[in-house]
Amino acid sequence: MTTTHIRPRTAGPLTVLLSATGQAGFNTRVAGKSRWLEPLAILCCMVNALSADTYGLFTYTVNGGEVTITGYPTDAEGAVVIPAKLPPDIGNPVTRIGDAAFSDCGGLTSVTIPVGVTHIGNNAFYYCYGMTNVTIPDGVTHIGDFAFSYCEGLTSMTIPSSVTHIGVNAFQGCSGLTSVKIPTSVTSIGVETFAGCSGLTSVKIPTSVTSIGDRAFGDCSALASVTIPAGVTSIGASAFQNCIGLTSVMIAPSVTSIGDYAFASCGALSTMHCLGNAPALGTNVFDSSKTFTLYRFADKTGFDVVPWTAYPYVSLGDSTPVAPWLLLNGFTLTTDLLTDSNNDGVNLLMAYALNLDPHANLSGSMPQPVIDGTHMHLTFYAGSAGVTYAVETSTDMKDRTWTNVPLSDPPDANQCRTATVDRNVPSRFMRLVVRY
Repeated sequence: MTTTHIRPRTAGPLTVLLSATGQAGFNTRVAGKSRWLEPLAILCCMVNALSADTYGLFTYTVNGGEVTITGYPTDAEGAVVIPAKLPPDIGNPVTRIGDAAFSDCGGLTSVTIPVGVTHIGNNAFYYCYGMTNVTIPDGVTHIGDFAFSYCEGLTSMTIPSSVTHIGVNAFQGCSGLTSVKIPTSVTSIGVETFAGCSGLTSVKIPTSVTSIGDRAFGDCSALASVTIPAGVTSIGASAFQNCIGLTSVMIAPSVTSIGDYAFASCGALSTMHCLGNAPALGTNVFDSSKTFTLYRFADKTGFDVVPWTAYPYVSLGDSTPVAPWLLLNGFTLTTDLLTDSNNDGVNLLMAYALNLDPHANLSGSMPQPVIDGTHMHLTFYAGSAGVTYAVETSTDMKDRTWTNVPLSDPPDANQCRTATVDRNVPSRFMRLVVRY
């Protein structure tokens, strides 16, 4: 059981006490002259405005007071810092990197994209094969098709949490890329997004992703293991085909279909955990000449047909609501839910109940109260299977008398519920209680 205590006062700061049964808690304190121009001068200004589409090596356009970078010499070399405004300091803000703006600039070694850019166009940095580093700022929401394809010198890529769209083939052929973290703002991984990233050894797919496109990770020969998280419902055709170094796969219960050749030519595959009912399979999903061991729950269905019957299996026993979550996050089925795995003051039960990443530092991720006039509201995720949620209130913790607070019903579209209490008392505490 995990509790959250919240105490508002008629004056002074609001105190939030978060505590986990059986382990250390933590505390957070929340505060409460103009002139006429001669005709000649006007003409000069007009000429300047018409020619103001280049600055240094950059070509650009202005539309609605916003700048799009449209080109850069393909024979340019070295590091490039894109100005935040063009012309710098006195111009309009740069908000877009246009289609093919830096395409085939093989001599570039690094690119810094300024804060304010929201859109990186199709083929924007295509075949910048000498580029070893690129800085994408928070605020970018769109990475276009083939945007960084064949940037072979890139070794790592940080995609900011503002990105909601990654285009098809966006990182195809980035053979030097060894790791990539996809933010939770992304909901799908498109066709051949990372295909041919032969140096990619690890990838973390967030639970926000619902589909993995055709050949999304095809020919990622160094990829050793992959976890398909809860949220993904479909794995596209040839999604992991020819990942010759892939040894283990973990598939969440949410996956209902796996496309043709999805894991074909994955000759090193030795273990597969399939944590739900058997997904519908396309043609030649697995390499028929190779055998892997299938781990599955005894009470899950659909494994009594070909090709599943061709593989030896190990039963994980009957499933429980929390069991797939534990395995998907790298824990064993016997792990104590009161364990604080990374010593951040939040145990596994609370992380599971609130649908949080147990490997992240969650000390700043607990539900926070919101004051609205004479009321205080606490909103929290309440959609984890097997968990019961309650919010209780007390005017004095010393008497240990707690009263249940009604929760909003039904939960909202994000599976969140809210408890509300009246602040018109000298003091008040609230606590969130979760039980499994």
